[in-house]
Amino acid sequence: MSKSENRQLRLFIAMPLPESAVHVLDAWCKTGQRHWHFAKWVHPQDLHITLQFLGAADEEATPRIVQALEQVSRKTDPFELHFEGIGSFGTKEAPRVLWVGLGGAIDRLRQLNHSVGAAVSPLGFEPEDRPYRPHITLARKYRGGEVHPFSMISEPLPSHQWMGEEIVLFRTHMNQSPMYERLHTFTLGQR
Repeated sequence: MSKSENRQLRLFIAMPLPESAVHVLDAWCKTGQRHWHFAKWVHPQDLHITLQFLGAADEEATPRIVQALEQVSRKTDPFELHFEGIGSFGTKEAPRVLWVGLGGAIDRLRQLNHSVGAAVSPLGFEPEDRPYRPHITLARKYRGGEVHPFSMISEPLPSHQWMGEEIVLFRTHMNQSPMYERLHTFTLGQR
């Protein structure tokens, strides 16, 4: 394949959730689906904490991204996280995104976001201009239609704590479910 025919991959870098956290969120979402009508609920295997969206990238760029993330992961030790509240982006009456917030070592998570951005920036992947707001997206595009209006208070989220131990380079497969494929996994603090 010539350079001009190189495949484009849609990529992002994220911290995956351990199975225990996925199980808690999946059970909560199944209950929420009975109350709230969102057009799309995130597949349990796709739950993650985004660190850096890369977008379209040539397949040949992958080894350089992997090398940059190996360096970041070696310099970052695992840290504790936990669920901290439910929120939404958009208006209260018609939220675009339903998400769960994070608590714990948020300063460490923000530093990891910064380190990832700094590592891939020389490769042509610029960090977002807006401040980093770590969260886990659960659902998108609220459609309404319930007898009772949308209220995040009606289904409190169980508490759950875990260690963030990995970062992953993911590939997006649009119109599939689950839609995210792990290309490379990096264990934090592995020297």
